Amino acid sequence: MLSIAVPLAVIGTVGFFIAKRSLEQARLESLSSIADLKVKEIEDFFNKRRDDILVLRNDPSLKRFLPAFVRLQGNPSSAEFIKAKAELDKRLITFQEVYGYDDILLLDPKGAQTLNLMSSAPMGTGHCEENNG
Repeated sequence: MLSIAVPLAVIGTVGFFIAKRSLEQARLESLSSIADLKVKEIEDFFNKRRDDILVLRNDPSLKRFLPAFVRLQGNPSSAEFIKAKAELDKRLITFQEVYGYDDILLLDPKGAQTLNLMSSAPMGTGHCEENNG
């Protein structure tokens, strides 16, 4: 009886470890597939945001009105500033609605906020400066 029990125990133990390794490998492959999918989703998200930035960077309305808006921020009651802000708001609100964004921020090359579409806070008090410092 012992001569039968020992081989069965060995076969059962070996079978258990083979099955365990096989299940672990299948689970790791599944997790790897999920991770690859998540990486692709994140890359796609950032590629779309980059494309949005390129669209806005080349937008004729922004090219026309943003320089005046930035130049005249210290004089927000001037007619030129009011017109520039209205035109920027009109274009950016359309962009915001089409793409479903909660907010749109325009930043200067140093990362300082020049326009926050959903805020009436003074420029330079936006999210980017809070995070930097």
